[in-house]
Amino acid sequence: MKYLISISIVSLLFLTSCLGIQGNYEYTPVNCSTEVKLTVWDFIKSRPDAFSQLENAIRNSGMDTTLYSSGSTKYTYLLLDNTAMSSLITLIGNVSTSTKSKWINVLSYHIADGYYHGLGTLNFDPTYVVTLWRSQDAIMTLQLESRNSFNYSRLVVNGLDPAWTVLTSTYKYVVTSNLMCTNGVCHVLNRHARPQTNATFN
Repeated sequence: MKYLISISIVSLLFLTSCLGIQGNYEYTPVNCSTEVKLTVWDFIKSRPDAFSQLENAIRNSGMDTTLYSSGSTKYTYLLLDNTAMSSLITLIGNVSTSTKSKWINVLSYHIADGYYHGLGTLNFDPTYVVTLWRSQDAIMTLQLESRNSFNYSRLVVNGLDPAWTVLTSTYKYVVTSNLMCTNGVCHVLNRHARPQTNATFN
């Protein structure tokens, strides 16, 4: 028994001599900035690992690139990453003469007219926004998800119905949100957003 007590004391002395003692228990927060000091277009081009297919679709469809680079109006951009774009290519086909109009409609639907983010302008109730797709189906909803601790405050596109009873079949979670570019705010999707009306992008 004395032998075990001696070992315990020696071990304790060894550990206290090797480890620094914490001075206090005050929490020091570290602010993580979401500011991106680039236009949306420059940000897309700077991340080919994530957005090379989106950049190609914008260029080849004839989409107006000034929508992504101009600072005159700040929009909300739902950027489709390469995973989302691969699924869209399977659905629509590569950008070609016959699919250009569909691609422009899809890309336009993923730009909302207004400045919406989870750092002050969105809350847990659905906010109806108008997209740049010139269609009666151009409406989408943006909101924060608060119903469980795992997804707390995740941004949802076309998500919960106004009665907060079920998830709609068209909802999408944003995988990265609130990227503040110089000419708008970006949210990244790994699946494209579908209109709540289930309309097609013809």
